[in-house]
Order: sequence, then structure tokens, then C-alpha cells
Amino acid sequence: MKDMKANKQLAAASGIRVYRRHSEDCDKDANYLKCGCPLWIQFQRGGKQIRESAKTRDLEQALLLVKKVERELKGEIPVTTKISIEEAAKNWLTHREQEGITDDWRAKNMTSRLIGFCKERGIVSLAAITKTHLTEFKLTLNYKSGNSNSLRIALSVLGGFFRWATEEAGYLNVNPFPRFKLRFKPAEIIPPTHAEVTRVLAAAKNRLFAHLMRESGMAIRDASMLKRSCLVGTLITSKRAKTKIPFRVHIPMWLANELRALPPVDAEYFFWDGVTRLKVLVGAHRRELERAYKAAGVAMTSHRFRHYFISTTLASGVSAEDVSKMVGTSPEEIRKTYEHSIKEGTDRLDRVQEKMWLDRGLDKHGNPTVTVQ
Repeated sequence: MKDMKANKQLAAASGIRVYRRHSEDCDKDANYLKCGCPLWIQFQRGGKQIRESAKTRDLEQALLLVKKVERELKGEIPVTTKISIEEAAKNWLTHREQEGITDDWRAKNMTSRLIGFCKERGIVSLAAITKTHLTEFKLTLNYKSGNSNSLRIALSVLGGFFRWATEEAGYLNVNPFPRFKLRFKPAEIIPPTHAEVTRVLAAAKNRLFAHLMRESGMAIRDASMLKRSCLVGTLITSKRAKTKIPFRVHIPMWLANELRALPPVDAEYFFWDGVTRLKVLVGAHRRELERAYKAAGVAMTSHRFRHYFISTTLASGVSAEDVSKMVGTSPEEIRKTYEHSIKEGTDRLDRVQEKMWLDRGLDKHGNPTVTVQ
């Protein structure tokens, strides 16, 4: 009865009725929605009564379809047409660009792979892609392990495409993207040693750039596109290109002065002319650093400068909250990734241990305060 009442309320509010077409062995009323029989919707368009399969047995998915049809009937979005995969992907990339989402290379890569996969199988329409197709597509992605973090991120990006196509663009009635379950345990972050970083800095031909990364913990893309206006005195304030999270960090005065002296001193950026493709500039800096790693005999990547800055700052006793503001990452992520480097945590545990011994009548080292005869 509750199902019937709720469905009547839905139909009254939106003019769209959700019901199930029950199988022969299911003796429930059409308005009974708790079984697993196929879901359908009923509504009027242009004075014509329309009954349409929701192509799902999941009530939540069917209600998403109701919302989309409701918007179509109000003229807020065009009536769903059979859009091609290539056109949908192109529109999605344009949408991401307008929203300022910057990891476009991964989105382009994943949609390009999906388009190639579908072409091999003769799939043209976005609506023709099924959950089975996407499960097969996952198996074609070549990663070092089936549970790698890169695979998790790639699938997350592709899942975002199908959510957008269903919930925002209205290209699909039902999202076919599976809920992939990946077991992923991130590798422990092991930052380079002080001696290794010193050798790399001595070998780097892009000396100021390397020192900027070491002293600020900035990612290589952020360092490459750093504006002169972002450095005031010794303080850098900016936002991360990847996440748009703000950060503020001080660098040594000597480094700030040498950066400001870089020619041309009236340029907008320290290392970028604003014309060269940023991807090309970042690649050039990365290759120069790789030469320095090789010359210094250090197994390293540009991101390990960031690991070094964060772990050494934490080890000096600076709180995770303060470090997060310096590098533009949440305190939760800092604690999760660099737990072994957080001095404030180990100091607190040491004090807890000392108090436990003192409460037992021992000294702070756990020794008896009175010599036992």
C-alpha cells in the first residue's frame, strides 16, 4: 500500500508514473515496487500517452530517468536522441574545460580508448554501450596490476563521463557504468634523504627551479606556471593547478631574490613565457631534472621533492593542519600518506607512554623509582 500511495504522489507531482511489469510467477500489483521485476514509466507527451521501459530493475535508476523526462517535458533539455560516442565525449571534454577541470589528458586518453574499443566492435551510439561492454573494456586497460592506483583513477574518470552523460546531459536513461570493486593499498611513501636531495640540487642545471621545488613542496606543474605576482617578499600564495586548492608557503630570502632577478624581470611568470604549451614546458623541466637524478646517482622523480618537503616539515614538529595549508592538500590526506613522518603524533605517544609508567609508580623510562633489595 505504501508503494502504491508513493507512486500516486509521484505521478501527481510530475505527471510520470513508475510501475513494474511483473513476470508470470510474480503475483504483485503493477504499483508494487519492492520486487525485482522490470521497471517502466508512463507519461504524456504532446497529448499522447507513452509507456517506456526504464531499462532497469533498480528504482533509484528509474527515478533518475523520471527526473530527466520531467526536464524534457518542461523544455529544460532536448528530448534524448541517439548521440554518438565521439560526439558525447567531445561535449564532455568541452564541459570539463568550461568548468575549469584541468586533468584533461586523462579524460582525453580514457574517452579515446573507449571510442577505439567501441569502433572495433561496431558500436556507434552511446546508448548502445552496456555494462558487459564496459567490463570487457576494463580488461583491455594495461596496468602493472589489476588493482593499481592508476587503474582506479582511470576508471573513476570514465565513470564521471557516464554520470555526466546520464544525469546532466541526458544522453542516457540509465548509467551503464559498473561499480568496479578494486582493492588498492597505496605504497608507503619513502622520501629521498637529505644527502640525496643535496646531490641532485648540485647536479641540476635548472638550479633555481629545483631549489624552488625543494623549498616549497610545489608540484612540477605549479612551479612551472608560478606567477611573479604570487611571490611577495618570501611568501608564495597560489592555487594548485590540479585541484584548485589554495596554498601559502615561505621560501628562503636568497631564493626569492634570485627568482625575481630572472630575466626578463617584467615577465608575468618566472619560468613560462605564457605562449609555449604548458605540457611542453613541464616536460622540459622534468627531463632536465631526470638528468640531474642520473648524474647524482639518485633514484628519484620530481614529485619526491614534494614528499621530501612534506615529510621533513612534519618531522620538525609542524602540525599536519599547517603543512596542509603550505602544500594545498587536506590534513586528512597528509595524515594518511605521511603518518610515519608526523613528529607531533610520535611525541604524543611518547608522552602517553611516560604518563602510563609514572601512574604505575615508575620513572618516565619505566624503571622502578625505589631500588628493589
